[in-house]
Parts: sequence; C-alpha cells; structure tokens
Amino acid sequence: MGSLKLQKAPTFDAEISFLSALVEPKFTFGDSNYFTFEQMQEIAVNVPAYYKNRADTSLNCTLPNGDIVPRVQQTEYWLVENDDTFIGQIALRDFNLPPYLLEFGGHIGYSIRPSMMGQGYATKMLKLMLNKLNKTEYPYVLITCNEKNKASCKVIEKNGGILQDIINSKYSPENKTCRYHIKL
Repeated sequence: MGSLKLQKAPTFDAEISFLSALVEPKFTFGDSNYFTFEQMQEIAVNVPAYYKNRADTSLNCTLPNGDIVPRVQQTEYWLVENDDTFIGQIALRDFNLPPYLLEFGGHIGYSIRPSMMGQGYATKMLKLMLNKLNKTEYPYVLITCNEKNKASCKVIEKNGGILQDIINSKYSPENKTCRYHIKL
C-alpha cells in the first residue's frame, strides 16, 4: 500500500480513477444495486454534481424493500492512494439516526472498488474514519452489514466492532443484517 488518506468526496486528482472504478464488474456503494450504464454515463458527465445530488437531504432515497424515505445528512470521503488513485468510499451519517438506519445502514457505510478488495483497504479506511470522529459527538458508532458478507464482518471486528445482534430487517428483507457497535 502506498500513501493512504481520506479525502472529502469527490477529489479532482482521483476523479479519473473513480470513473474507472465505476465500470468494474460488481462495483456498488454498500448494499445498493450495481450502477446501470445510463447511471455511469450521468455520473461521468459531472462527478461533483453527482455528489452534490447525493448530499441533497431534500430528496428521498429508495430502500431495498422499495420504501421511499428521506435522505439523511452524511459526509462522504474517498480513500485515495498516492493522491490520485480511488480505492473506495466511506460515508459518515449524523449521529441521530432514523429508524430505518438503526436497522439497515448505521452511522457508517463503506465500499471498496472490486479490483482492490481483499487487500486490507476496507480495514484501513474504517480505521481512518474512526480516528476522525469527535468522541463527544459520537460516543459509539453503529455499523451494519449483510450476514453473508463475511469480509465486511471481519473489517468491522478488526476495528473493535462488537456484534450486537443479527436481525431480519424489514428494510432489507432478503438478507439478515448484522448490527455492530464500536465504542470510541
């Protein structure tokens, strides 16, 4: 691994690398669906506009079960290597979560581009994010993942995650959700 750091998304120097990640098979943000070709084209036209839209809390989002809910405030960061290589993305949501994020999503969500998976980047990215947090505002964080995603379970556990429970979330009914707490 080269020099790694979290930078507020998007970053101009890593934008081309981010766009190349979009076309990698099975690239997604968290448990969301894969990007369609049309979505990739739209993002490629203006990456900053895409992130501005993602941050717009006046808009709604659609959950895996089809529910439409208001977006919450979140700050998104890219993990970049040597300032210009996009490795992955991590989002930090406000501490006071709505009910659906208490079951499915939590305070932090992350994803690594497929070509970089299995190399320890997710563990490092989560550690960098946890180190950024103000412990007064965030005495703990809740992080969730699909029970079948054993790699993500290990990432969370390596960063001090304690399994709270495994639930059948109505917001993601096809998968069981592991809910972890990390005390800061």
